[in-house]
Amino acid sequence: MVVVEEETYIYRLEVVVVETCTCIQGVVVVGTCTYMEVEEEIYTCRVVGEEIRTCMVVEGETGICTEAVEEAGTCMVAAEEIDTCMVAVEEIGTCMVVVEEIDTCKVAVEEIDTCMEAVVETGTCTEVEEETDTCTEVVEETGTCMVAAEEIGTCMVAVEEIGTYKVVVEEIGTCMVAVVEIDTCMVAVEETDICKVAVVETGTCMVVVEETDTCMVGVEETDTYTVVGEEIGICRVVVVETDICMVGVEETDTYKAAVVETGTCMVAGEETHTCMVVGEKCTYSSDHLQ
Repeated sequence: MVVVEEETYIYRLEVVVVETCTCIQGVVVVGTCTYMEVEEEIYTCRVVGEEIRTCMVVEGETGICTEAVEEAGTCMVAAEEIDTCMVAVEEIGTCMVVVEEIDTCKVAVEEIDTCMEAVVETGTCTEVEEETDTCTEVVEETGTCMVAAEEIGTCMVAVEEIGTYKVVVEEIGTCMVAVVEIDTCMVAVEETDICKVAVVETGTCMVVVEETDTCMVGVEETDTYTVVGEEIGICRVVVVETDICMVGVEETDTYKAAVVETGTCMVAGEETHTCMVVGEKCTYSSDHLQ
C-alpha cells in the first residue's frame, strides 16, 4: 500500500499526464497540470476509463472501482470506445490482461480496421490469436501477417504483426499483458524482472506505462533516438527516479514513447508497489516540477 502524505512527494513522484478539465476521480488540478493522489491499491479493483481528445486510456484506479467498470466473478472489466481507440482491462487473479469481457472474463476480441485480435486466458497463461486479412492461425505466416505464441515459465505471449503495425507482448512472472493496435501504430510491450510494461501508439496516440516492484525502464541513444530530458519540438521527455524505481523514455522517428504527450497523444501512469510512472504536459519546463 502506498500512502501519499506530503505535497512535495506528490510533485516529485506523480507529475501527471492529463490535461486540465479532463480530470477523473482521484485527480487534483494544480495549475496547468494535474496530479494524482494515490492512497492505496486494490488488486481486484483497479480499472477506470478516461477520455482525452480522441483516445481512451485505462489507468489503475485505487480505492473503489469507478466509471465503465463491470464486475463478473473475480474479473474487473472496463471497455470504452472513443473514435478509433478502445482499451479494455481485465484482471484475473494475479494476471492483468487487455481484454474485453465475454462470458466468463476469459476471451477478448478487439477489432480495429481489418485486424481481429483474440486473447484467451488459459490457466495461468494467455494465448494470443491474431487475425489480419487471410492470416488466422497461430504461428503461421500468411502474406504480411505473422503470429507467434510461446510459453516461458508461467506465462509468455508474443505476437508480431508485419505490415502496417507491429505488436510484441511478453509475459513473465505475474503475467501482465497489454495489447493495443490502432491503424498504423506500433505497440511495444516488454516485461522483465517482475513486470515492466510500456505501450506506445502513434497517430491517435496512446501511451500506457506500468511499473511494478523493482522494474526499471531505461533509454537508449542511437541515430534515431534522442536522450531523455531533451526537448524535441513541442515534446519534452521526463525522467524521474523514485526510490528503487526509475522510469525512462525514448523517442524515435515513428513514435513518441512513455511519459510524453504531444498533439493528440496522451500518457497514462499506473502506480504499483513502490514505482510510479511520471509524465507531463505543461506550459513550463519539467525542472519547475521536480
